[in-house]
Amino acid sequence: MNDRAPSGQTFKVLCSNGRFPTFDMQLKGPSAFQLIFFENWNYPDATWAGFYFIGSFCASWALIVLESLRGYNLQNFGIGSWTTIPGLLMFNHTPAIYLPLYLGVRLALMTPSKMTPSDLAIDPMQLEILPLAFIIGYVAPFVVLLLPDFLIRGISVKQSTAAWWQQWPAYVALCQLLLSLIWQPAVVSSPSTTDAWPQAQSVYMFIFVLAGLSHWLSVLGAFATGVSMTDLFMPALPGKDVKARHGREAAKWCVQWDVVLATPAMILWAGVLYWQTGGIVDVSLGQRLFVNFVLAGPLGVPIGLLCERDAFVLGG
Repeated sequence: MNDRAPSGQTFKVLCSNGRFPTFDMQLKGPSAFQLIFFENWNYPDATWAGFYFIGSFCASWALIVLESLRGYNLQNFGIGSWTTIPGLLMFNHTPAIYLPLYLGVRLALMTPSKMTPSDLAIDPMQLEILPLAFIIGYVAPFVVLLLPDFLIRGISVKQSTAAWWQQWPAYVALCQLLLSLIWQPAVVSSPSTTDAWPQAQSVYMFIFVLAGLSHWLSVLGAFATGVSMTDLFMPALPGKDVKARHGREAAKWCVQWDVVLATPAMILWAGVLYWQTGGIVDVSLGQRLFVNFVLAGPLGVPIGLLCERDAFVLGG
């Protein structure tokens, strides 16, 4: 592969420097793809589309990790399998293909048809550390991608972050595991639904803020830089005889399709989980979900559905 970043600069990625060419290629390839969006601000439409993709995926994955901490998931494979294994499988895979399949498998094979409070119970300690795990494992590296690049002993910090951060779900899982070991109390008690609900509300608020920031910073940033909402959210439609003008536009269409296909999958997944607990579907629910949509974008809908479910089951 070309040993240069999209801007033409020579790669200065922390790697084996040619000792293991395949390993280096697996680092430089994803680095080059992410640098298409964040290396500079010469193409604001691509930058804001990439910002929205990574930001929205953060909120989506936070919901998935939160669900993975439930009692019914721990009975199957434990915390690690639902967060680490998908992170490894997502290596060089697009969420547009992988995420709907992953959620479908979870619903079909691992989700009880009828949810009980004990099924939805979460260890309060896990709820306490989940936001910190995402801040360390997801938000902090993303901020590095947005900042100007600098070198440490000839190594590009931005390029190396983009290269090594490609399996972000696995990094979040690792942070969750390490923090749980640090926070582990001397006496381990069984999860209590009464204790879990107030902390779960705080986690939902954290995820809601992530989704809102992702959506509105993208919209306002696009508006400030003269990017239309169509260029920000809409990829080229299949079947149209339209070709990308350059590689950045093609990469932008890829991440836009990721969002377009993964977001409905998240809404459907959350809707099924809400329905399985016997939640009430009425006009009032629709109004609350619409407010969530306005405040946090499309991901406000699955966040609202799962929060409503927990309020119904855990909040009593």
